[in-house]
Amino acid sequence: MNKTKQNMIILFSAAAFAAGTSAQAAVLTTSGNINTASNWDTGILPGLGETGTVNIDSTWPNTASAGAVAITGDLVFGGGSTLTAATDVVGVNPNSVTFNDVTVNVGDDIFTGGGGTGNFIFNAGSITNVDDDFEANGGGTITVNGGTHTIGLAPTGTANFGAQNGSTLNFLGGTVSGVGLFRNTASGGSTINLGGSATLTADAISLEGIFDIAPDWTGSLGIDGFSTTDWETTLTDGATLGGAAIDATVFADNFLVVGNTVSLVPEPSVTLLGALGLLGLLRRRR
Repeated sequence: MNKTKQNMIILFSAAAFAAGTSAQAAVLTTSGNINTASNWDTGILPGLGETGTVNIDSTWPNTASAGAVAITGDLVFGGGSTLTAATDVVGVNPNSVTFNDVTVNVGDDIFTGGGGTGNFIFNAGSITNVDDDFEANGGGTITVNGGTHTIGLAPTGTANFGAQNGSTLNFLGGTVSGVGLFRNTASGGSTINLGGSATLTADAISLEGIFDIAPDWTGSLGIDGFSTTDWETTLTDGATLGGAAIDATVFADNFLVVGNTVSLVPEPSVTLLGALGLLGLLRRRR
């Protein structure tokens, strides 16, 4: 092998090793601002292609500016810790943030945003003390898979939850309450996908963009003062069930309204099992 080719192989191997090490995860080891490099075990902020893990109490940079978070990689919060932000939690940098077992205390908005980045995933834990909106924005995505989230505490009834400006909310689990307005906007084709066990209570609802309900959704939506007629009017005005338009017949066959709360009619198998269970109980009592 000639020396030139050998040197090329050595250089390539060194580059491959460097690329492999650059993807190693960083861990926040000192409680405090996630933007402080010395709080991370690596001494540098997680960059593009890297993941930063936060399992201790921490603070989000206290500014409404999306670019205030200097981390450009991904973040994963958990460990029963608490994340505190005096103002907004806004996403562009980092690219994605996953919230597992963590309590998030925010003084104002939670927004994604920035050309499809700033994606937030809520798997468990809770969001509390949010004074304003909790929305996918600027082309980003919020996915709520679980957790118990109370927003708009002060003042109550003023917080929006949903998607705007060409963004997507995947509301697939968990419970969200304290909402002033559950909405998606027509601007940019905003989308809300509702499924899983997602449960919401809100003062009002406004669906201008895409609103699709999964056929196996097991949660509920409660809107203050809503009747069966209100729900039918709202859902037959462009909403879909599994991608198919909801008309008066689809609504009557698939949706159940109790008080101000709408849900899907239980699957026949579930209803049958419940009936069989009741029959068995009656027999035992005899």
